[in-house]
This record gives sequence, structure tokens and C-alpha cells, in this order.
Amino acid sequence: MSRFRPVELHHASRLLNHGPTVLITSRDDRTERRNVMAAAWSMPVEF
Repeated sequence: MSRFRPVELHHASRLLNHGPTVLITSRDDRTERRNVMAAAWSMPVEF
């Protein structure tokens, strides 16, 4: 028996990015400049 199940095309993106997105922040002590970046893993998963 196969472990794979069919997925409808409009739900296919759920297999690529199923986890949370985090915000990474930074600050330069000299210039007081601040920055932020969104980061998330984007990879196929197996259920």
C-alpha cells in the first residue's frame, strides 16, 4: 500500500510551506539602523 495520497491542485502549495514564518531583526550599534527580514523554510514535506 502506498503512503502517498492524492492532493487537489489548489491545495498543493500547502505541501511546500506548512510551517510558521519568523521575523529576524537586527540593529547596528554605531548607526542605530534597524532592519527586519521574514524567513521561512520552503521545501516539500512527507506525510
